[in-house]
Amino acid sequence: MARTGPNTLPIQHVLGAITTFAAVTAALSVGLASPSMASPKPATLQSLGKPAITAACKGGSYRVASPSAPLMTISGHKYSNGFALTGTNCNTLFTWQIPTGYSTLSATVVLDQSDSGPLAMTFKSGHTALKFTANGHPVSTFKAGTNLAHVQVPVHGLHQVTIVLPNGGSDAGILDVTSSGLA
Repeated sequence: MARTGPNTLPIQHVLGAITTFAAVTAALSVGLASPSMASPKPATLQSLGKPAITAACKGGSYRVASPSAPLMTISGHKYSNGFALTGTNCNTLFTWQIPTGYSTLSATVVLDQSDSGPLAMTFKSGHTALKFTANGHPVSTFKAGTNLAHVQVPVHGLHQVTIVLPNGGSDAGILDVTSSGLA
């Protein structure tokens, strides 16, 4: 027997509220479990834009490679992807702001053709030096040379990452970063 009269309206409101609550809860559960919301899209340092360049002495530059102006490594290989970091006669820092959600920066580095090498490099976040792996070995400083080297830097929870080209001498170094990726 169907109910009619003044008690019908409160039951409909309660059922409507329960249905709305269930739909919102289901939508939130799907949204929070979605992989696209759980982790950011893969990115490269290059896709994050030009880094902030700081040095105690004049100079330092960032150059993006292209088919018409490729990177030329010391071993004679050309790369139309990636970028070159030119240090100065003092420590030169190249800093990128990193969106949240990434855990690892991977890059392939090699000495540029205009260097006699090797060229030391370190990674920092703020004032903190980062330990990283170079060709599978844990290090805090790495010297790039004539062969491609693969580096991996933990960036989980960091808001920025800096590549430091430490140089106290008279020769500014150029580091070619032929590929990079944030995952």
